[in-house]
Amino acid sequence: MKHILTLLLMTAGLPALAKDIPPAISDLISQLDLEAARWHPGDDRADLEGRLHGTWVEIDLHRNGTLEEIQAEHDGLIPASAIAVLVPTALRSSPDYPADAFFEKIEFDRDAFEIRGRTAGGRWFEAKFDGSGHLTKWDIK
Repeated sequence: MKHILTLLLMTAGLPALAKDIPPAISDLISQLDLEAARWHPGDDRADLEGRLHGTWVEIDLHRNGTLEEIQAEHDGLIPASAIAVLVPTALRSSPDYPADAFFEKIEFDRDAFEIRGRTAGGRWFEAKFDGSGHLTKWDIK
């Protein structure tokens, strides 16, 4: 009994085991090919963390379980191609969508998208798109 209690205390702070991850989150991990994924349901941290193309990322979900944002940690950048599978067709097919850029952060809302990152040429930008994929703001530095 003493060993079981010790084991429970030692594992209490560890991320959820694979069997505890909901199927939709497992699908998201697979779609992104997310490495070292950690699922943190119901606490103050990101809902999901892991390594995407060598960059640590935080992934937050809306309360209804849909994707809210993906953000690179520690000044990292994520190639747009690494998350293309998650970007709605309306946005991805927009002539203004920076498909060759590197994203620091992308936010997904029902009627809008916001992206921060670097263009393929290395310039910082912030872009906003409406739900139909039309560019509504483009700031470049």
